Amino acid sequence: MPLANSRDKRTQVIWGMRDFKYRFGRDPEGMWLPETAVDIETLEMLADFGIKFTILVPRQAHQIRKIGEKSWHDVNDAIDPKRAYAFALAFRKEYSDFFSDGNISTSVSSGGLLQSGENFATSLINAFTEPDSQPQLVTIATDGETFGHHHRHGEMALAYCMYYIESKNLARVTNYGEYLEKYPPEYEVQIHENSSWSCIHGVERWRADCGCNSGGHPGWTQKWRAPFREAMDFLREAIIPLYTREMAKFVQDPWHVRDEYIDVILDRSVQNVRGFLSRHANRQLNDAEVTRMIKLLEMQRHCMLMYTSCGWFFDELSGIEGVQVMQYAARAIQLARVMTGVELEGNYKAILEKAPSNITHFRNGTQIYETLVQPAAIDLHRVGAHYAVSSLFGEYPTSSQIYCYTAMNELFPAMGGWHTGFGRGAGTAAV
Repeated sequence: MPLANSRDKRTQVIWGMRDFKYRFGRDPEGMWLPETAVDIETLEMLADFGIKFTILVPRQAHQIRKIGEKSWHDVNDAIDPKRAYAFALAFRKEYSDFFSDGNISTSVSSGGLLQSGENFATSLINAFTEPDSQPQLVTIATDGETFGHHHRHGEMALAYCMYYIESKNLARVTNYGEYLEKYPPEYEVQIHENSSWSCIHGVERWRADCGCNSGGHPGWTQKWRAPFREAMDFLREAIIPLYTREMAKFVQDPWHVRDEYIDVILDRSVQNVRGFLSRHANRQLNDAEVTRMIKLLEMQRHCMLMYTSCGWFFDELSGIEGVQVMQYAARAIQLARVMTGVELEGNYKAILEKAPSNITHFRNGTQIYETLVQPAAIDLHRVGAHYAVSSLFGEYPTSSQIYCYTAMNELFPAMGGWHTGFGRGAGTAAV
């Protein structure tokens, strides 16, 4: 989030909140920031939307003081993670930070603690300070895929850990919202801005050869990271005026409708798309205009998807993560070409050429893009070819899904055969 522009931060907060409510039926109280990367603007924005707290790691804390005191005290990465901390924002907005227990979190993710649910539970219980009359909260932070993907049967260890704690009444299992309501912060904190949980240099892992890597490839460099981000930034900035100009033909506020587009992303049914258009379009749209409006919004969605953090996280640009975010960028380029006639691919590739690969035969980002990304691009002609070839081996029903495309067969006896139409995405006219 610290590396996103203000407009993208806003959209992603809105999308995150709507996604949560769609799945859980209530508004979120807190929000997990990608890579726990944080800056003041992001916290201000979260507070503006009613988010009450986030979770950080201990080294992101800079200074603390008891509420009401004047002097701040450096914590030197040793903040007590067993309480909530108030964070002072402008205009007296209320916000809180929680900090995970770094030692236990590390043991869970890479120290073998998930080999035993009972040992996991014991580590959590031992983190409480005894005796202490003050309420205490023990919390860890780790990737969700730790439980079962990174560590086989890790989800079973987690389940038994929770069962062990609750069945023996060793502690109360709660959540941050309940804890904040019952035990408001007594201390406040200042954070290290532009810090994260997976880069000791702040947020450099996502824009520089800072030295952070997986450790699995001695001698490799990440000098590709800076030009890779430069290429994405170029594309984002080049598309902004194109999107604004074209979307203004359909709506009063192009950026507000992008914020609201999460309603379509969550439910692409024709009925829902029609409702979305009726709420936001400034007039009745014909089929071609509906297609244009949705494609413009998809162009913006891919402009944000291309910043997915794992694209910079690992050691080599040609890995599946880097290739995936380039595919998002390629889709944005494709939509910009179709919607506006503006060709951005040449300049994008020229910047990628400055991104050196650690793999000899790839040479640089341009070679990777041309080899692994461009051949994967899909349009209606390729979807039609796939449909035609696959239909030789099995019959398709009248309407069927081919990935995100809808194929419709209509029999016209007078013509002596079938007519097939394809549409991409909800609300898109068949062609």
